[in-house]
Amino acid sequence: MKLAFLGLRASWVDSNFEFQSTTVGFVPLTESHSGFNVCVALVLKLMDLGLLSKLQSVTLDNASSNDTLVSFLHQIIDLWRSQLERSHLVPGVIVNELARNVDPAVISIMRTLAETLSMNHSTESDASLTSITSTAVPDDIRKLIKKAQAVARMLANSPALRDKLEKQCVAMNVSFRLLIQAVKTRWNSVHEMIDPLIHLWRPLNAVMLQVQPQQYAKYCSAFRGDSSMAFGDSDLHHFKALKVFLQPFYDATKQLSAGDTPTAHLVIPQFTSLCNQMKGIIDDVNPMWLRNGAQCALAKLEKYSDAICKCDGYIVATVLDP
Repeated sequence: MKLAFLGLRASWVDSNFEFQSTTVGFVPLTESHSGFNVCVALVLKLMDLGLLSKLQSVTLDNASSNDTLVSFLHQIIDLWRSQLERSHLVPGVIVNELARNVDPAVISIMRTLAETLSMNHSTESDASLTSITSTAVPDDIRKLIKKAQAVARMLANSPALRDKLEKQCVAMNVSFRLLIQAVKTRWNSVHEMIDPLIHLWRPLNAVMLQVQPQQYAKYCSAFRGDSSMAFGDSDLHHFKALKVFLQPFYDATKQLSAGDTPTAHLVIPQFTSLCNQMKGIIDDVNPMWLRNGAQCALAKLEKYSDAICKCDGYIVATVLDP
């Protein structure tokens, strides 16, 4: 029997300016792991601990449901803090009052917020960003990435094909590496797929020339009309260009995820660095589709960076970084 839980760790600086970190919750999840349900569980636990009004930031992965979670959480905290400002009660008393009927109260708030968000979700700025995103990468580049994903899946699921690739690597004096399968919910997975693909280019293409898509219909349904799964000469240039674009994000993610303490002091410098590197790609001699992609990335980075730079916590952390 599989059981689902929401683990919560809290980090703070105590009255002696010592860094502290501990597990504050291990909450069972009986509903689906939607942003709505996880936010309900998180809010209930924070209210139970009296920490809702003291929350500075939440660290999550890039699962799409977490976007919903953060959007709801932000508005709930605003409502909570405005309630404290209007009330003469101390926070602990308010927590105790709400705790008597907390589940329906919070869920009611969440449903109201969900309805409000669904009606007001498409702002002009978001619409323009979506428009840029949809036109930034041409169809042939999208198909090329899908083809690389199909090849990675084939190699992962066919020991015989992997064995052929290993032998071809030995024959061509190229060190063998596996292709990482790119998935939407894992950071850097497209970069981690492209990097070994470029390294294995010659032996991989030699093997793929012998593979017909219909042999691996389960993984290559979109390429059944192609004569083989080999890549063309121009494809290597496209993959190298994609790596140039993705490398700054790969490096930033590695730096932010490597620390064993909160990395708030790195956020502003990393956003500044990413914006500058996207500007460099835009201004350099690169394919138009890559420059358009960098323009899209820059627009989103600047949107988030503007919000981050208005947060005193990030500014203080950046200035005080030892």
